[in-house]
Amino acid sequence: MTDVNAPSVTILGRPEVRYHSSCLTPALKMAFSLRIIQPSVPGFRANKFTDYAEPFRIIQKDPRLDDFFETVDTQPHLHLVHRQRAKFDLTCARTTQGIALEHLTPSALLHYSLENTRGHHLARRPLALTSGAPRVRCRGRPSSHRTRRRQRNPRRQF
Repeated sequence: MTDVNAPSVTILGRPEVRYHSSCLTPALKMAFSLRIIQPSVPGFRANKFTDYAEPFRIIQKDPRLDDFFETVDTQPHLHLVHRQRAKFDLTCARTTQGIALEHLTPSALLHYSLENTRGHHLARRPLALTSGAPRVRCRGRPSSHRTRRRQRNPRRQF
């Protein structure tokens, strides 16, 4: 049973000490790569890892993962960005699902893809709840077609 009036607990350090995120990100990346912490996809994507795939590969010491990385890197028709994205997505899916490469089935990749997409939509949800897409004003023009109709015919309600 949890006490509602209990003081909050600081896990990463003392409350009076301020840590910069650049100090905590490498530690979090290491904890994820070593599989000490298994985050959800939105939890993983909330952090900005610039180079997660390569340290994950080195820490895992998996010959099949090394083969995958070599195969992706030797594809001449893929741009560097797409090769890095493929390696990142594979390592992210393995991290968030806590599975080995041989257990990464098409359904597991589909699950990762859907969770990743859902995470992007949840990030935009506050804007979506305000009656549609966000309205952007451009050079004093009305912000939407509906607003223009109201300006032409103010009695008409939508």
